[in-house]
Amino acid sequence: MRKKVLLFALLFSCAAKASTTWIPIRTGQISFVIPYIPKDKFHAPKNIRVTNLSGKKLISWDDVQHASKYLIQVLDKNGVWIDKEIIFGTRFEVPENFSSYYQFRIIACNYTSCNNSGEFSYSYAIEKKVIFIHTDLLGSPVSESMEQ
Repeated sequence: MRKKVLLFALLFSCAAKASTTWIPIRTGQISFVIPYIPKDKFHAPKNIRVTNLSGKKLISWDDVQHASKYLIQVLDKNGVWIDKEIIFGTRFEVPENFSSYYQFRIIACNYTSCNNSGEFSYSYAIEKKVIFIHTDLLGSPVSESMEQ
């Protein structure tokens, strides 16, 4: 019976959190598993790629060892990073509502939280936009124009 419970717990938990590292614990007749939560911060996700796939943008990156999930943050027009989405894999299809944001970054998270759990990746542009600032002769901004 004890082996069946442990096997069921491993199969059920691994399906929900594919990259979580699980530690089996056995105390007498009782067996269970707990998620491994490292004491140090995770390294930043690497090899982030933005690709176009059938007219949609796909973001993918390399897995960070022991990370259970990833937090996608976006930079709003005021220059503030906003927590946008938590992903349980290493790929993410960019939804339509991301079109108002210029950049994104990714943070590896542990099983329980994304707060202070990992280093930020470099920020990446979803769509490259160039903003031209037009000035008067004294250098004061007069207007802006944008090229995509």
